[in-house]
Amino acid sequence: LKNKDVEIRRFIHQQVQTRFNADLSLPNSTWLFTLTNTHGLATSNLPSTRRTVASLNKNFRDTGTDITLSYNTNTLADRAEKVQSAQLEQSLIQNFFGAQTRKMNESLMEKNKVTLWQVIESYEDFIANKAHQYLDFVLAYENYKAFEDLYRETYQIWKEIQVRKKKNVALNFDIYRSQVELLQYERVKLESQVQMQQARQLLLETLDNSKTMAQNFVPSSKIPYTNENIDFQKVSKDFLENSRTIKIQRSQIKSADMDVDVNKKENYPEGSLILGYNNDESRRFSTLINREEKIIGFNLSYQLDSSLNQAQLAQARYNKTKAELNKISKQRQAKTQ
Repeated sequence: LKNKDVEIRRFIHQQVQTRFNADLSLPNSTWLFTLTNTHGLATSNLPSTRRTVASLNKNFRDTGTDITLSYNTNTLADRAEKVQSAQLEQSLIQNFFGAQTRKMNESLMEKNKVTLWQVIESYEDFIANKAHQYLDFVLAYENYKAFEDLYRETYQIWKEIQVRKKKNVALNFDIYRSQVELLQYERVKLESQVQMQQARQLLLETLDNSKTMAQNFVPSSKIPYTNENIDFQKVSKDFLENSRTIKIQRSQIKSADMDVDVNKKENYPEGSLILGYNNDESRRFSTLINREEKIIGFNLSYQLDSSLNQAQLAQARYNKTKAELNKISKQRQAKTQ
């Protein structure tokens, strides 16, 4: 089934996709190396210029911290600059020490759980459908065997009546009636055989060598039957509290609630503290400079047009309300069932 059935392959790919949702939706947390080298070619007899910038950057998304190391050389006609710097930028307002990113990650984890549960449910539905097809095949097979036995018995009765007619013991009416019954059971046997073959082919269509197996595949054993008493009231209560369907609705509500909080904070200004260190070893206008400096500052940004954020917040609130209504609907369906 894993290689032949499209549904099974779809389940597998959906499950694999959940591993990458966080990296696709959250800020990149890998080390980023950047190298820029440019040359300026003068059109006169002036010397050419050259600039080289190398930087290494990493974002620690769980703490809202961004670190940058850089090396910058700049050679011009009248000066040669060489600066090494290290800078740390820490989010303090909207994404206070990574709180916003962590909440986004928690929401994604809930979505991943929902996706995995839905994949499991779909897989179980798929297996249940295959089991239903197998039971249909078993029923069709048993019907065919029963009608085959009836046809065989009717054929023996018809032969006995033929013998009795030769001895003048049976009437023509008995012969006609036995022939009619024989034809009826033959027709029913052929119809049940066609139904059995169709059910068998439907069951085996996703298996390897199905054409070969369809010729001689029969049920392996009788279907077990139990008359155990089932407490449907207890089963219904357990379903309302612990079923995967209800857990899916709860996780969707939890995720949607986190999305609402995240989108609310998107309207806040973004502020961060900047700490750094520079080492300047340059020559400017025949003057050698060797200066070290510590840097402290801040970065503040605010989005003046918040229409997009308002739309995203409205969408998140709608998803939360929809998830809550879906949970109520699922609970009502469980009660009525």
